Amino acid sequence: MQTPTRLAALGANALTLGLIAGLTLGLASCGDDSPPTPPIPVGACCVDDGCVILESTECFDRGVFLGSGSTCDPPACIPSGACCEAGECTLVLQGECTTPGVYQGDDTVCIPNPCPETGACCLDSQCAELSSDECAAQSGDYWGDGTRCAAEPDTLAGPNAGGVLLLHYAEDLTGTEAGRSCRFGISRCDEIVDQAPADASVLLAVFAAFPPSATPEVGSIRLGILHGMEVTNWAVCAPSEEITSNWPEPTSGLVASWGGPAQSELFFPVCWFEGYSEEGSFDLIDHPVLGPPGFSDESVPPQFAPAAALGRLGFGSVPGRRLCPCR
Repeated sequence: MQTPTRLAALGANALTLGLIAGLTLGLASCGDDSPPTPPIPVGACCVDDGCVILESTECFDRGVFLGSGSTCDPPACIPSGACCEAGECTLVLQGECTTPGVYQGDDTVCIPNPCPETGACCLDSQCAELSSDECAAQSGDYWGDGTRCAAEPDTLAGPNAGGVLLLHYAEDLTGTEAGRSCRFGISRCDEIVDQAPADASVLLAVFAAFPPSATPEVGSIRLGILHGMEVTNWAVCAPSEEITSNWPEPTSGLVASWGGPAQSELFFPVCWFEGYSEEGSFDLIDHPVLGPPGFSDESVPPQFAPAAALGRLGFGSVPGRRLCPCR
């Protein structure tokens, strides 16, 4: 017969064995919660002799890894670099930079822009925006850095299609010298000066220009102006004009008329302004009543041709804009 003390000891031992067994079973039933080792990425690797498929760890010691799952087809390791065309820069594969683009070399970038300044280049009867070197290589006539090609003429706009309106800074003249005769000493678009000093007395003129192949018949020109200049004197270079009541204030408008015979020159002045400039620009805009600036012939009813481009005169650090027609 077991004594109470002996029974208590057996119970304690049984409890201990049960706990141990339970813990052992519990441990045995729990899985391994540690994350599995991820697979090593495999993909295209650019090495000295081309492209091979490698694990990333091996590629890092030999070349440039292109990413997990990347392939060598199409060719992935052809050198790339900056391609310059008309002043614009794009990153391309070496063989994708084709004429008139100029490849800047392997591993070149577009920031900062390595492309040279461009301008309008007249090639026979066509215009392209190229660098001066690119224009010379094609035996073109370069109009200057920052100039732009005018829009394609509208064949339905009559004899004045393709005409542009420009602004010129007459550096060595005064309004008194220019007078109603409007003589400014220039005869073609590439002589236009589109930059003037700020905080200075200036004389500027509006010019009309047409493509060399054009045969203009200008009965009248309409335009609007926008500026921050203090105008002290002005004149119109046509026999008659109609102006809005606030002319020559900003957003005012002008219609200059030649009557008969029509103006037929390819390059001629329209009007001029004298005054004191401020940092900013003098712009040609829509006529406040009649709408877009442009040219009317003398037919009945008149056929209107909108200006293919509008120039700007910049004061101080504000850039001007000279857009010449050469089609």
